[in-house]
Amino acid sequence: MSLRVSTCSVLFGLCLSGSSLANVTASSSPGSPITDLNTTTDVINIGASETITDVTVDVQITHTFTGDLDVSLQSPAGTTVILFQDICGSTDDPSITLDDAAANPAGTTCPAAGTTERPVDPLSAFDGENTMGNWTLSVTDDAIGDQGTLDFWQLNIISTAATAAVQNVPVLGPLGLVLLAGLFSLFGLRAERGRAAA
Repeated sequence: MSLRVSTCSVLFGLCLSGSSLANVTASSSPGSPITDLNTTTDVINIGASETITDVTVDVQITHTFTGDLDVSLQSPAGTTVILFQDICGSTDDPSITLDDAAANPAGTTCPAAGTTERPVDPLSAFDGENTMGNWTLSVTDDAIGDQGTLDFWQLNIISTAATAAVQNVPVLGPLGLVLLAGLFSLFGLRAERGRAAA
């Protein structure tokens, strides 16, 4: 759903659509291996060109030692946000939503199974940037002994999109109708005077 704000002319009843709020959601299920002392990356490309006002991220990983993992997100503009790192020790398979508005920081609830928590760095760092381009999720396993898989991740972006479409063009507003009636009356009066003079 998008919420639109319109600006209308009182004179002519024309409505110019203004900025709108829209949800942009994109996900990936790479199934990429996460191996010891290596970084696994996955890219989501967004084709829509809009201005970011809010971001949340869902991450699902299969791994036998969540405390080995450092997870970050980079925007098309090159801004990098650390989502979580070294949380929840030996617990398995983190499935977490990162949201600036969450009550608790990542790692408060362990195991991180279906939790919504705050990222290490605020996702508001992306606010004002453009949605278009490659978004890169990076998962680093910084220890030896446990490995896993990047199963799924999703971007949830609220953005603004300015439009310049003209809506309801044929409609005259009340003031426009009054002025139009006045013009007709004026032309009619001039026509009558012309005939009288002849």
